[in-house]
Amino acid sequence: MEGRPLRKALFLRGKPGFPFPVFLGESHVLVQSGTGSAASAAATAWALATFPTITNALNIGFAGALPPEFPLHSWVRAHSVRDQASGRLYLPDILDAHPFAEGPLLTVGRVQREPVFPEGLVDMEGSGFALAARRFLPAHRITLLKWISDAQEGGVDGDGLETAFAASLPDILPFLQPDEGEGNSPSVADEAAESFSNEVEAGLRLTVTQRGYLRRWLRGYLARGGDAEAVRQVLPAAIPATKSGNNKVFEEVRRVLAR
Repeated sequence: MEGRPLRKALFLRGKPGFPFPVFLGESHVLVQSGTGSAASAAATAWALATFPTITNALNIGFAGALPPEFPLHSWVRAHSVRDQASGRLYLPDILDAHPFAEGPLLTVGRVQREPVFPEGLVDMEGSGFALAARRFLPAHRITLLKWISDAQEGGVDGDGLETAFAASLPDILPFLQPDEGEGNSPSVADEAAESFSNEVEAGLRLTVTQRGYLRRWLRGYLARGGDAEAVRQVLPAAIPATKSGNNKVFEEVRRVLAR
């Protein structure tokens, strides 16, 4: 119900041959994950590894919330995301001006039939998306934008809800448009991340997939204030001669970047 209106509003076309439903446009990639935190995490990680030019990740979908603070069919931007099962908390960095209300989001593992989080929003995908995206992108480039579909009661009106969701999309379309200058004039931080990525890659033999992961991890690591010297310390003096040796170093680098 979220995907069809978004595809139409953003002029996206289906791209077959992928493990998830994928729709492409000039400036957007839409990947429909399906229901659940695990599915969302898998789709997010796959998308960011498969399309390394993605600069911003957005999770858009339904959530339950109680009025009047979060009215039905309104848009809310999550300023925190907690996974109910693990208790793990993710905090997006909201550094940009935006027109939406903000609230905390709780991600649950099953459909709720009564309110479980009166002070905020409830969904089933947010925590998986947030934790996977954080492996690839700095926190200020990760956004969770939720549309209030119900009062945390799990019941939705199929056709009526999709129609209402489609009617609300003009409220967010300006926010979804890419910055015209983005990517054309790299910042000092972006240039530093690019230079450091090249330095690390020069010490390893990497597959295309590994290179994509590494560049995302390095960018996020440096954006969080990570120490480049800690990465250099696990790099070998010479390129490993075997595939197993390469993979061992790659995993050591990954562990450092996950700190």
